Amino acid sequence: MPVFFTTLTAVTVYAQQARVLRQGNLMVTSGRHDLLITGLPSKLLPDSVRVSGYGTGVTILDVDLQLMTVDELDHEQTHLQQQIADLRQRIAMLDDEQHPLKARLKLLRDARDEFANQIAKMIAYRRATVEDYATFARFASEEQHTLLTHLREIREQRAQFEREIAQLEAQLLPSDSLYTPLERRYQLQVRIEAIEATSVQLDILYMVNEAAWTPLYDVRLQQDQVELQYLARVTQHTGEDWRNAELSLSTARIAVNATLPELTPQYIAPTSNGPVERQVRREFSTTMDIREGDPSPRLAKVMPSPVALQTATLAQVGVAMTFRIPIPVTIQNDGAGHTVMILTTPLKAYLDYLTVPKLAQEAYLRATIVNTSDYTLLPGTASIFHQNEFVGKTHLRLIAPGEQFEAYLGMDARVKVKRELLRRDIGKRLIGMIRQTDVAYQITVQNLTEHLIQITVKDQIPLSQNEFVRIKLTETAPSVTEQTALNLLTWEVSIPPDEEIAINFAFNIEQPRDLTLSGLE
Repeated sequence: MPVFFTTLTAVTVYAQQARVLRQGNLMVTSGRHDLLITGLPSKLLPDSVRVSGYGTGVTILDVDLQLMTVDELDHEQTHLQQQIADLRQRIAMLDDEQHPLKARLKLLRDARDEFANQIAKMIAYRRATVEDYATFARFASEEQHTLLTHLREIREQRAQFEREIAQLEAQLLPSDSLYTPLERRYQLQVRIEAIEATSVQLDILYMVNEAAWTPLYDVRLQQDQVELQYLARVTQHTGEDWRNAELSLSTARIAVNATLPELTPQYIAPTSNGPVERQVRREFSTTMDIREGDPSPRLAKVMPSPVALQTATLAQVGVAMTFRIPIPVTIQNDGAGHTVMILTTPLKAYLDYLTVPKLAQEAYLRATIVNTSDYTLLPGTASIFHQNEFVGKTHLRLIAPGEQFEAYLGMDARVKVKRELLRRDIGKRLIGMIRQTDVAYQITVQNLTEHLIQITVKDQIPLSQNEFVRIKLTETAPSVTEQTALNLLTWEVSIPPDEEIAINFAFNIEQPRDLTLSGLE
């Protein structure tokens, strides 16, 4: 049976899988022909294989996929490969173990933050006490310590496994084969019939596991404009190299379960054998179509028609988007990351400054950016650049076209910030049994830039956790823009170039004479 040679020409990468297109051409005489395509990776999904093609008077009669044994590998090499596979499986199990722990940690932190935001009001209305807060704080601290310890142990174990894999891979013999050495590979037998001598092109489509892409971003400030670079990091360990392939990146999610799960009746009845568990039945699709309207490979007559190539860089079907990379790429079958450019676009941005001088006497440039592109920005890591200087990283959430988001572009040394204590007067005269303390601060902000700046200044005054201790903001100049229930203060001010402003605020503390306070600066 003649071997039909194909070339990997195009790949569409999804979140955790990839769709591969192989193509080949052959001159055939009239009659039936059996064509053999060999060397297909063992990681392909058998139900996903589809064969179509082009050729005048050509019909595909039958398609048969078989998993075949290749030449036996050296015993030692096979043993090393198995050890590596076992370690990768253990790493995958550790990764699965991390997900619920991280979810619990996030839930705990959210609950702690929400409780901290509400405790002042709850204490004020006597729906909670300081002891309640202390009990919850101890629980949250202990639970967080337990979760973080477990996650650290998992990370250390994972790092150890990765070191062991590297040591084992260093012992493997080099291979000139296109594929990673595998014990079994697929071969595809296609039977066609031609009514006359003609040229036939076959397209073989299939899905493979162990391929993925994740979005990356560069947010770059150029003077007063923001430029966004939308990148993608592509990795694959599918069993074959992608050489000079047309690459597409899709946001579609391949559903393992193609139908909605259905609930069955939940019956309750007395029993001596314990409670009845709820049963949930899921119906799974037995096939996965990878082309809309794609006919079954069997008895599918191929009609000669020209191929219409998509030239757009962005295609959207429903809620899914596909980014087509215009230049062919090569991505090795090694699991290493390969970065490709999706687009570069200027975005509308509003620039201002933010400072929290109690924590850091520095001003940070903040950009409020509007996604004026036609692209939905998927969640991913963003590298922040000020001109050509790297200033840090942040994480972008899902951002739709027209939606705005914030990015901090680093410290600006041209905006000087200073915070100092002006007075702390502890009253010597008692009013009844009450002692008063007056505290005052001054914040100065100097604008050494060449333009007017808007800056948000944040500070705070203490928050009482005792009903006999009263704290009151007695002075603020200029007036505070916002004071929260937790006594967080915000000023929003404008500063002309080469000018300086001063923000003064003071507060008063009333406390019983014999009560000692902690938590003051």
